[in-house]
Amino acid sequence: TISGVSHYDIQIGTDFFWKDLPDSTDSDLNDIYFTSGLNGWMVGAGGTIMEVDSFSVSEYASPTTDDLFGVSFADPNNGIAVGEGGVILYFDGTEWTEESNSPASDDLNDVAFISTTDAWAVGIEGGVYHYDGTEWTAAGPSTSNDLYDVSFSDASNGIISGDGGAVFVYNGTDWTEMSAGSKDLFGVH
Repeated sequence: TISGVSHYDIQIGTDFFWKDLPDSTDSDLNDIYFTSGLNGWMVGAGGTIMEVDSFSVSEYASPTTDDLFGVSFADPNNGIAVGEGGVILYFDGTEWTEESNSPASDDLNDVAFISTTDAWAVGIEGGVYHYDGTEWTAAGPSTSNDLYDVSFSDASNGIISGDGGAVFVYNGTDWTEMSAGSKDLFGVH
């Protein structure tokens, strides 16, 4: 939530123009991920899931009322959303379902879905979790910092950012802590 903001204008860039998308929800939106130039997903408060299809936006059935903070897709038919209380949702190309065995009990702030057998999620109090295509397990660096964002360019190159300047870099095997000052870092790409 951004203080003082009561209205969202979402715009999609094309090669020729920007287009405002119609207001489709009263819920705060926390993250957006595009699977192609005109198609994507937004997640937010109260389990809100919105699908962007070309120039229309529609609310999608959500299996949770927990706030959702992050969303990512491996491909258009395989998505993951994460959020409040460690909730993890999967999209299988048709519907969203809730993971019944989430290893997290604290909020998950972001997720990077690299392939259908490789995803990472981060959260508060240093929560880092890895998905191998079958199950989620606690993995990653040892820290008590809240972690806000995770991004991967491929399965062997990732980065996590968090509070107090927390930055961790992944080389395909291990996470290494990097020095980034003391300011909170809310996003990396």
